Parts: sequence; structure tokens; C-alpha cells
Amino acid sequence: MTTTAVRGARRLFGLVALVLAAALCLSTFAPASPASADDLDDRRRAAERKKKQNEEELEKLSHELEEIGEELAEAVLALRRVEQQLPDAQAALQVAQDAYAKARREVKALEDRLQVQEDTETQLVDRIAADEQRSLETRANVGALARQALKGDLSTSSLAIMLEASSAQEFVQEYGLVTTALRSQTALLDELAQADAANRNAKVRLEAVRERIAELRADAIVKRDEANERRKEAEAHEAEVRDLIAEQRARTAFIESRKEEMEAKEAQLKKDRESLESDLKKIIEEQKKRDAKRRKADKPGPVGSGLFQNPSSYSPMYITSHYGWRLHPVLGYRRLHAGIDLRAYCGMSILAGRSGTVLWARYRSGYGNQVMVDHGYVNGNSVMSSYNHLQGFTVSSGSKVRGGDVVGYSGSTGTSTACHLHFEVYINGNTVDPYPYL
Repeated sequence: MTTTAVRGARRLFGLVALVLAAALCLSTFAPASPASADDLDDRRRAAERKKKQNEEELEKLSHELEEIGEELAEAVLALRRVEQQLPDAQAALQVAQDAYAKARREVKALEDRLQVQEDTETQLVDRIAADEQRSLETRANVGALARQALKGDLSTSSLAIMLEASSAQEFVQEYGLVTTALRSQTALLDELAQADAANRNAKVRLEAVRERIAELRADAIVKRDEANERRKEAEAHEAEVRDLIAEQRARTAFIESRKEEMEAKEAQLKKDRESLESDLKKIIEEQKKRDAKRRKADKPGPVGSGLFQNPSSYSPMYITSHYGWRLHPVLGYRRLHAGIDLRAYCGMSILAGRSGTVLWARYRSGYGNQVMVDHGYVNGNSVMSSYNHLQGFTVSSGSKVRGGDVVGYSGSTGTSTACHLHFEVYINGNTVDPYPYL
């Protein structure tokens, strides 16, 4: 292969290497392809499901908190909201911190590549300068030889040298000097050609390196800006997590400080229920004595279902909290929720679930404004119902009501935290789950 062909091949290989390097860098820093539409839809649906679950949990908790007081209930609900938000906020913080760390690594990689290219640029500039200096010196030597040739110093023929030589030894010496000078001239010309070719190649490479430096600097600016954005996002998420943790601690401390108050209130509610059931049993005993003919009360049978209509004017009937034992959300022990909570917005009419006689319509401690209705005996069983937390009454003690008559209006009196109807049913003076009888 000729020298020209070798140089052409090297130049081609150099260009191919530059193209491959550029492609590698572009692939390394190319942005990730956007998430598919299906993936985004799945994440959106998952977020919506979680939001709905959180809302349902908070609604359920709000009804479980109705007997602890509005201020404490709000603190417990706020604490639960924080506990719901904190895992997502911490996860978002981790994602933001990872993104920031990744952006910083990419900036560092770009800066390292940029430094390599800048070092290469410095080396090429120094090399070109050195080659140009060497080329100048070579040109000077070639010029000196050329001037000698023009003067005739290098043009003497071998015949002339032989004729002018005084001896054979002198001829050999003179002829050797001339031959050496000619060889030096040829070598200098070859060196000059090689130096010029190398210089041209170095300048081409320098131009490519400088273009790459410009690209890397532009990429580095973009990536630094991106890193700054990721840093700001991470700082914002960190501040959010800090605020949530601070609120969590404050709410927890407030709730802890009111535990004795809650325990006292729970004890009072228990006394209120026991007092209510005692009053009802006394009323039942008095009824038995007054009407000795009701022997069925001595041997009661099944009460049956469908005794009551929906006592809330909200339709269709919507139960927000069922009857049964549940764990106190703060104190941690089991307690009985002795009725069902029905949706009834503030001021909505509350209806008698069945015909009967109003025993009383008055304020009764944790029950708030309460209407108690005696429905008489059903298959030998005393049946009564109460309507609690009312805003006001439309009946009074001794009033006769039919099923569907308005007995009052929905409110949030007593230990309620929001307007609703707390509906209780009593069989023989004891609370039962109202739902089977509706």
C-alpha cells in the first residue's frame, strides 16, 4: 500500500471513530422514551383508587370519632391525613433525590469527557506549534541546501571531482561529501513533506475536537440546568416531608395531652348508656305492671324484620357507620357503637321509623337532642327507638306519631362531630342492631 493510501485509510478510520464516539455519547445522554399511554393510565387509575380508599377511610374514621369531641376528632383526622400523605411524600422525595443524583452523575460524566477533550485540544495545539517550528527549521535547512546548489557547490560532477583531485583518496573524500549532502537534501524534503502532512492531520483533528468540545459544553449547560431543577424539586419534596413530620409530631403530642380527657368522656358515655338502658327497663316494668293482661311479654317470640322505615329523609338510605364493637381510634380499647349512623345533612327532616308514643324529646348528654319513641309490644317484645344529635324537635313527651311523621331535624349536638342521624333500636330495653329491622 502506498504512503498516500495509508494516510487516506488513517483519515477514514479517524472520521469513523469520531462518528462512533458521537453516537455513543448521544445514546448515553439521550432522554428516556416517555412512558406508554397504558402505563400512564394504569398509574392514574392506581392513584385514583388510592385517593378513594383514603377518603373512605377518613369518612369511616370520622364517624368512629363522633363521641370524642370535635376538636380531638379533627386532630385525629388530621393526623390520619398526614399518615396517609407521608409515605407518598417520602417516596416522591426518594424519586427526586435519585433523579438529582443521576443528573449530577451525568454532569460529572460530561465534565470528565469535556476535560479529556480539552486536554486533547491542548496537546494538539502544542503538537501543531512544535510541528510548525520543526517545519520552519526544516524549510530553512532545505533553503540553505538549495542556495548552495544554485552557487554550484552541489553541482560538481564526479568527472570534475576526479580530474580536480590530486589523489585517489582526495577523490573518494570529495565524492562522499557531495553524495552525503544530496542525501541530506532528499531526507530534509521527505521530513518536510511528512511534517506538513502530520500538521494538516493534526489541524483536522483539532477542528473535530473543538467541535466536540462545543457540543459537550452545550450538553453540560443543559444537564447542569436539569440538575438544578432536580435539586429544587428534591428540596421542595424534602420541605414537604419535614412539614408533614412536624405536623405529625404536633398532632400526636396534642392527642396524647388529651387522653385523660377522652378517658373521662368515655367513662361518662358508658354511664349515660347504662343510665338510659336502666330508665328504659324501668319504663318497661311500669308498663307491665300497668297492663297485667300483656302476658305475651313474659314469653316473647321472634320480633321479625321490616319493622321500621328509613328514619332519615335522605334517600336512598345510606349507612355511614354500622352497629357493633369497634376499637377506640385513640385509646385502643373496644367499645360498642350501639346504633347505626345514617346520612342526613344539617336541617334535614328526621322521621319516626314506626308508629308509637314519644317518651321524651330532650337533651341527653352525649346523645345530644334525643327523641325516644315507644312502639309498644311486638310478639311479646317491648320495642323502642331513639333519634339522636338532633338540631331541634317537632314533638314533645306524650306525642303520638305515625311512621314517617317528622320528629325533628338533623343536627350535630352532643358528642357528634358532623350532622347525621344516630338511630338506635331497643328490644326489651337493650340495644340491638337496627339494620335487620329496617
